[in-house]
Amino acid sequence: KITFEGSDVREGIIAVISLKVPEEILEFVGQTKDKLGTPEAREVVEDFVSQKFYFFLNENKIEAEKIISKIKKAYEAKVAARNARNEARKIKNKFENRKIL
Repeated sequence: KITFEGSDVREGIIAVISLKVPEEILEFVGQTKDKLGTPEAREVVEDFVSQKFYFFLNENKIEAEKIISKIKKAYEAKVAARNARNEARKIKNKFENRKIL
């Protein structure tokens, strides 16, 4: 059984969400200010999106299968990249450990 990480699920998913947050509690995170940092708003948005996404997947089986297939491909690509990095590191270490006569 494969356990996906959140990054596998979120890869390639884009959403535009408009919400009104009182300015006195509005916070953004990061240099580009592209991530909502207001804890109250973040919690509401995450809960709402999770519920609606779950509902969408249950009501749209064909699209759900496509999304799951995409998630599997993202996971497999991540694992393949990790394995390639590890192999490259092993080869590099092998050559670095050779003594030059």
